[in-house]
Amino acid sequence: MKGSKFFGIHLSTAKTVDECGKITLKNGVENMNATKPQGQFCQSCAMPMQKPEDFGTDAGGSKSAEYCRYCFQNGRFTEPDMTVEQMIEKCAAIMKQMNIPAEQIKQTEKFIPMLKRWKAK
Repeated sequence: MKGSKFFGIHLSTAKTVDECGKITLKNGVENMNATKPQGQFCQSCAMPMQKPEDFGTDAGGSKSAEYCRYCFQNGRFTEPDMTVEQMIEKCAAIMKQMNIPAEQIKQTEKFIPMLKRWKAK
């Protein structure tokens, strides 16, 4: 496969990714087909959040719609000083342990910097 894709979109054409996984292309067009079919994913690590226990919690204990339980608990990031580079390394290592194909790991490494937590920095 030439070029990196994430959910069928060439990353070189992606500009932003919202909390529901909708990708806005550099030309401003939103690609609704780019939304992850099984639902939301964490806006810090890109982990799919499919079950209620996958979601992090806000300060009041309610489920966070944006972040997973590994990244966000009680309204705070579990590793607040982590850099995007460190997150990429951590996620790649976990994905390798899970025997996820190398191409998918590369796609995720390019996708993580576009997530809400990292694009704000």
